[in-house]
Amino acid sequence: GAVFAMCWISFKSWRAALCVTLPLMLVTELGHSLMVVLGIGMKVNTLTVVALGVGIGVDYGIYIYARMAEAMGQGKTVSESYFIALKTTGIAIFYTALTLAVGVGMWIFSALKFQADMGTMLTFMFIVNMIGRRIAGRGVQSSGSGSGRRRTIARSAISMTPPSTISPPTTSFGPGRSPHTSTPSAIAMIGVSSR
Repeated sequence: GAVFAMCWISFKSWRAALCVTLPLMLVTELGHSLMVVLGIGMKVNTLTVVALGVGIGVDYGIYIYARMAEAMGQGKTVSESYFIALKTTGIAIFYTALTLAVGVGMWIFSALKFQADMGTMLTFMFIVNMIGRRIAGRGVQSSGSGSGRRRTIARSAISMTPPSTISPPTTSFGPGRSPHTSTPSAIAMIGVSSR
């Protein structure tokens, strides 16, 4: 509940909050199932480990949707925004998840049962959260590739604006230009002059 409320406040859209929290709830329930299989009870010690896994999952979701919102603000479609997010933030999330999973995965070989169980649990949550983000983003992307109301809902969930105010940009600002300046940036000019 608190995670959903904070995402709603941050993104100013209950749809975006739902997109962030639904995969997280699924991964959390899968984590609880793994705890049952491994015979790990819910205690004060294990609760903090589950909270860490949930926190990392929320971060992954916020990173992806914030990058999608930025691309949508530049006039990209939902599909284009999704692929931009995957090419930039998605790669960072993949390597972060892999690094964290390998790090705590070493705990699996510990002689201490609690540490080995928590290594298994965290490795599972880090990897499955990363996979869940990619699948959830794909779901939003496919809901945005439809027509009419579905596309509007997907765009509003990501772009943090009410559905009635979404419209594609009508002005092309040219290479390196933005609506905030009439002159191209120095970086854009380097790219133009090197062609």
